[in-house]
Amino acid sequence: MSEIVIGRADVEQRVQDIVALVLQVSTATASTAARDVTAEWDSLKHVELMFTVEQAFDVEFTGKEMADAQSTDALVEVVIAAVIRAKG
Repeated sequence: MSEIVIGRADVEQRVQDIVALVLQVSTATASTAARDVTAEWDSLKHVELMFTVEQAFDVEFTGKEMADAQSTDALVEVVIAAVIRAKG
């Protein structure tokens, strides 16, 4: 069985698409979204976003990772870490 490899650019694009969908913002806004500057990213949407990303990448985030994922860029890093850990 061959291992599926996903590149950073693919992760970034998928995360941006999910952020746009969950927060109901444009992909341009999603690419730079952050909890402290994006009004749509409130605490309830944060939880929805974490669960949606976990499902999309078939990973589970730690509590620290969920807390650290305060922007789209940070969420990409958390996804990459979780994928690497899952392959473990």
